[in-house]
Amino acid sequence: MSIDFYRRLGAAQLALLRFEHLESHVDADLSDLALQARCEGAWLTEGIEGYTEWVDSARAGYSIGWDWVVQPPSGLLALKAHSIRTNIMLTEPDGTDAGRARTELHLAELLETWPWPDTVLHSLKQASPQLQR
Repeated sequence: MSIDFYRRLGAAQLALLRFEHLESHVDADLSDLALQARCEGAWLTEGIEGYTEWVDSARAGYSIGWDWVVQPPSGLLALKAHSIRTNIMLTEPDGTDAGRARTELHLAELLETWPWPDTVLHSLKQASPQLQR
């Protein structure tokens, strides 16, 4: 680990990593609105946001977290722009850092290939049985 706490690896190495869901939560203030709307018989999807955290399955110390938002009217979860938090720094073929912006862009593209919304929704329903009604 370097002094800046980034764990460096190339894109090919990143592609080999597998990540597991660690936790997901709805932002507290907004979850009260969602529960109230659900109790009244209608889902309030606009403005529901939360976050999720994932760790590499080999427990090598790589982690990725991001904020998500519910997209009305579909109710689907979407990655909130520029919200990725990670200790990963991608490196160029010559070993230099790709930079935070390129790393975030690459991770955002990677996340588009994951079924993370289903995992997050399942986790939220397990944690809040009232959302299952």
